[in-house]
Amino acid sequence: MSASTFPILITSLILGFAFHATAQRLQYIRFYTSVDCKPPSQATLPPYHNYTESGNITTDVANPGFQSYCVVRGAWRVEHSWPQQETDINISVGDGCATCYRARTTLRFGVIRYLGGKDLTAPYFTLYPDSNFGGREVPIVGNAFSFNQTYSFMSYAFNSYSNWTWQTYQQPNYRGNSICIRPNAVTEVTLVNITSLNVGSIRLGCRNSANSPRSKNVWLILAISSAVIIPIAGIIL
Repeated sequence: MSASTFPILITSLILGFAFHATAQRLQYIRFYTSVDCKPPSQATLPPYHNYTESGNITTDVANPGFQSYCVVRGAWRVEHSWPQQETDINISVGDGCATCYRARTTLRFGVIRYLGGKDLTAPYFTLYPDSNFGGREVPIVGNAFSFNQTYSFMSYAFNSYSNWTWQTYQQPNYRGNSICIRPNAVTEVTLVNITSLNVGSIRLGCRNSANSPRSKNVWLILAISSAVIIPIAGIIL
């Protein structure tokens, strides 16, 4: 390779990384201080507040707080409550903000949580000890994970992107009875409430499944520094 072509190659690789990075598709919810998911009449207030992270939004705006919301992408668990009193929970899926959800009278929106993974283009799987995706969430990061014992969960959510499947095992180290979990092709996040799901280990891709990532061509990303990442297409896993 000549010295003149090396800078061109590096530039192409950096541009390729920039294109790949922008391919992320983040979960995205929008809150309004109006009751109808429309910008407020006061010009001094922002028209809406966007969120791509889970958290408590109770005090993000002054009283009476947010009055409505819509979901741009993904799936969200939204609590609205009054301190020390009842709590209502909404499970809302993204539809480009076509649907407006209003807060109940006297209640305020509080804790919000995206379900599944933050980036909808990545195969995240999240387990929840309580129904309706409550309790301390257990995110599965990577293609496989084994617990040190069997745990019971009452709900789970995972990204439906690329129609990937997941195999759960009742015992650690991928042993015992297993279940192949397939995505809901209609929504970006597959949401499931279940009486009890005993999980000791889990891995991406069901055995003998056409949708296993092991049979796909994927992008392999090699990190050579904190600033430069080179995508290489066509690697078979």
